[in-house]
Amino acid sequence: ANYDRLYVTTTGEGNGDTWATACGDLNWTMETATRIQSKYGTFPDIWVSAGTYYGDTLSSDAFTMREGVSMYGGFAGNEPADYDLSLRDFAANATILDGQHRRRVVYQPNSFNTRTALDGFTIQNGYTTGSGGGSYLQHNTALSNCHFVNNESQNSGGGLYFNNSNNS
Repeated sequence: ANYDRLYVTTTGEGNGDTWATACGDLNWTMETATRIQSKYGTFPDIWVSAGTYYGDTLSSDAFTMREGVSMYGGFAGNEPADYDLSLRDFAANATILDGQHRRRVVYQPNSFNTRTALDGFTIQNGYTTGSGGGSYLQHNTALSNCHFVNNESQNSGGGLYFNNSNNS
């Protein structure tokens, strides 16, 4: 089992230990990373290959971030474990998180004590009646190499809403 990194592809059917055994469900992989952290004390990163991911289609948020579980997009899906993240090609390997105009795309449920990265994604087609149609983020999230496209909120922050009022 891999306790440092988990892998996700749109066609994955495995446990996420390698690209060859990648999982196809990003939310399940985030939950698995949380279980690994609880059991082994490490925070595995999640590497996500190019493609479009829709997440939870039943809740108001497609993807709910987990504290300490950093997610990285922009991979072809064959990079070695020691791959230099700065070499990712975001144009050729667009990794899209899509809310399908029906839900917020990425939600951070509370302020995190452990710095958590969201890096290398196109966050698109988000919608909420609240704030942050694309992403609703709070304290201790590092946002890098992300593009926000066609997101809407009825309140504020159509693409991105950052709530820094609760730093506990």
